[in-house]
Amino acid sequence: MHHVASDTLVHKLKCAYDQQGLLLNSLEKTDGILGLSRSIVSLPSQLASIGVINNVVGHCHTSDAIVGGYMFLGDEFMPNWGMHWIPMLSSPTNLYQSNIMKMKYGSTSLRLGPRDGEVGRVVFDSGSSYTYFTKQAYSDLVASVSNNEQITLNRPLLYQYQVISKSLKEVKHFFKAITLQFGSKWWVLSTKLHIPPESYLIINNKGNVCLGILDGSEVLDRYTTVIGGISLRGKLVACDNVKGRIGWVQSDCIRPQRYKAPFFSG
Repeated sequence: MHHVASDTLVHKLKCAYDQQGLLLNSLEKTDGILGLSRSIVSLPSQLASIGVINNVVGHCHTSDAIVGGYMFLGDEFMPNWGMHWIPMLSSPTNLYQSNIMKMKYGSTSLRLGPRDGEVGRVVFDSGSSYTYFTKQAYSDLVASVSNNEQITLNRPLLYQYQVISKSLKEVKHFFKAITLQFGSKWWVLSTKLHIPPESYLIINNKGNVCLGILDGSEVLDRYTTVIGGISLRGKLVACDNVKGRIGWVQSDCIRPQRYKAPFFSG
């Protein structure tokens, strides 16, 4: 393996020097943007083009949002076994996206689009704090959650319990896991992503439980679901642009583990 000097690497990478738009008006000024998409100007794509890494980007968020997690570029920290893989759609080229066949809340099916039996699209986006469902899936989810007599819907997103809660452990048993099904409409042949209640619920400072899932119909097309960071907690997620696939595996995400030798050594 050969070594690429850091000063040479910096000169080969394309960087942005003029940031404009709403980011500059935020309470905390934005120092910079690290592009991790599939586009040719993203950091992983540029590093791969000059032979520094294999074009893989991944992240691992701990189940407890306060603890943290880690991100990795290249495939050194991607497990060699145990991963659940689904094919990545080739278009659009800047999104980590796949087809979704079915979605369920517990055993109740959630519609993916205006017509029954439609195939939807799902985007894995760790840069999004929340998860966004299609209008139909969100409506079905709210209706299913509200069927529980222990839960009272006060206003959109907010669920009040008979006993004020201090942690998700006290209330998660009132909710069910959400399952996304990929690859095949036949349940036994498909790959499934399970999102437990603790990966889509939020406790506010008054002890109320809020859904970390929003209606995406105002910001997305009617067939697209976005899986945000809240629903990827407790999972190591890898987007493999070399083999065109997206994968995940359960992990505590406390400490990164190296599975392969460094792509470069010096």
